[in-house]
Amino acid sequence: MAGRLNLSGDYVDSYRKLSFKALASLSWITRHCPDVPWTLHADDDVFIDVFLMLEYLHEEKPECFFCDILWSQVMRTGKWAVAREEFPSDEYPAFCSGPVWVLPTPLLPRLLEASKSAPFLWVDDVYVTGVLAQYAGIKHLGIGSESRHIRPSDVGLVMAWHNLEDDRKKWWSILTRIYKMAFLRSKGQVS
Repeated sequence: MAGRLNLSGDYVDSYRKLSFKALASLSWITRHCPDVPWTLHADDDVFIDVFLMLEYLHEEKPECFFCDILWSQVMRTGKWAVAREEFPSDEYPAFCSGPVWVLPTPLLPRLLEASKSAPFLWVDDVYVTGVLAQYAGIKHLGIGSESRHIRPSDVGLVMAWHNLEDDRKKWWSILTRIYKMAFLRSKGQVS
């Protein structure tokens, strides 16, 4: 059936199964969309300046994760507490901040192959973009990302905002207007 996505995995759904969901989605993309140049992961509370993202992707052409890079101590208490048995090291490998990342689709099979030998971790951001990336030899390229309200001065500098409380329709209208004016100026149609 055209336009319908059927993505499933063999597990009982829970918060600690996010890494399984991520692997299922990467597998689906690898099978059904191998010719798509980029794979974008974005949480539902993320607003992306797609114009800036495309500019970055065309200029950089990274063969790596394109994201807000984090280095972090392993949390042993709280919501994301990881037992020493689950992850013995005190520090995670470099990984992408969860709200948004982009990766060239042809690199997805390397992550899936790495999942066969890398130790499993239920913290999906760290597992997919950190542990699997490390095992697959995939690096990271940093982008601008913020967790606050959008300001007009952010346009063209910040690619993504998460936990956004601002009106997305309003900001989409502002973004498209700013980029349209910049395009017209570049063509000499607006002074």
